Amino acid sequence: VVSWARAFETAPQTYTAAAYVQNNNLGAGARRVAYTFQLFDAENKLVVDRAGVADIPPVPTVPIIEPGINVGYRTVARALFSFSVEPVWVKAGELPRLLVSGQSLAADGSRLEATISNDSYSDARATVAAVLFDIDGVARAASKSTVTVPARSSTPIIFTWGQPQQGIVRGEITVLPL
Repeated sequence: VVSWARAFETAPQTYTAAAYVQNNNLGAGARRVAYTFQLFDAENKLVVDRAGVADIPPVPTVPIIEPGINVGYRTVARALFSFSVEPVWVKAGELPRLLVSGQSLAADGSRLEATISNDSYSDARATVAAVLFDIDGVARAASKSTVTVPARSSTPIIFTWGQPQQGIVRGEITVLPL
């Protein structure tokens, strides 16, 4: 279930698209699910569409983030997200236990950092997504990174945005094991 989709200008002519997907199939995930982001202008004309694939792990909320979308000299007013195929759900095995702690958001919203800890006995690789929200709970910026956290260890993660993000009151970091 798609909760929301948005596009954020990250540089001149460049946007990042993000969507929050709810996985209601607890204990199940899907691999390599094709999706499309469509970005529209204020006149509801298609600016660009971007196709991709994503893994949907057995977690309740899955951020899907597509950075670096070139829109030329157009301005994006809204975004749509949809899956191109029906996910094939598979019962998930045991996932590494990755925890987020020590989260800190800069007052100007330009930096979000935390520590990712791995309590399992093997190294864990994950996509880590960060989304910034305003006081009304509206997403205003997003980013993602891939990390490897050694077994029984932790690693810092830092997300930065090139300019201050006005009105940001909360950052959300989601760890998606690969």
